[in-house]
Amino acid sequence: MSEGPPVDPRCGAVQAQLRAGAALDPDAAAHLADCADCARVELDLALAVDECVDEAAVLDGLHARMAAERGPLGWWRSQPTGRRRALGLTVVLGSALAFGLLRPRPDLAVFPMPRMLALVGIYAVVGALASLGALGSRRAPVVRPRLAWAALAVALVVSVGLAALPPAHSAHPASLGGTGAALVPRALACLGVGAGVARPGLLVLGLGARATGHSLRAPWVLGAAAGALAGQLALQLHCPVVASGHRLLGHALLVVILGLATLLLAGRR
Repeated sequence: MSEGPPVDPRCGAVQAQLRAGAALDPDAAAHLADCADCARVELDLALAVDECVDEAAVLDGLHARMAAERGPLGWWRSQPTGRRRALGLTVVLGSALAFGLLRPRPDLAVFPMPRMLALVGIYAVVGALASLGALGSRRAPVVRPRLAWAALAVALVVSVGLAALPPAHSAHPASLGGTGAALVPRALACLGVGAGVARPGLLVLGLGARATGHSLRAPWVLGAAAGALAGQLALQLHCPVVASGHRLLGHALLVVILGLATLLLAGRR
């Protein structure tokens, strides 16, 4: 796409930083938020990685959304990408860790600690990657749908795989429940807890990304993946039930529920 010379003398320096993939300083980031020419260059760089995107439609929708943003939401979306990523990650993982530490599982003293650390680490790392992807990057501010679907699939595989592991122990009475007649009630209770923990991160990530057209659902789907993993991280620290059936229905199923919910609701925004 051909472009005329930048009107604002600051545009040249900002656009050079964008093309070089360099981190924008605060002044450049503030200029980018207000300059349509630089926003077009940033979008051109993002669209170069996905030729299936309708550039004109995405650009028009992005400019319309930027012009309409006001209040706390406008402030949040105007923050530099690095700051939004850091705050989003803090909310996603902080919600899970805070809940788990404030309401720890009663069998923690007998649960094998290496396995506990491994499970917590996997949930945290995969959830963090989904969280970072939901807010895009300076070079690719529009989240690609393929990335969102891939992240949701990975979250589901990780969740099912960890939930299907053999029970960690049988040394605490609280860990032996959640089966038989108690399977569904206990699973529903855990799903409610997990969804509650996932909600703050899902909203922060979904509302913090600019998207339009066919990309509108992508940041919400990534937010659902991150939120579901955060919810399972909290449940890993809170729920003492070790039966695989309970963990599949009450923990791993959270990925499917949040993924479907965001697919349906985000499309109406």
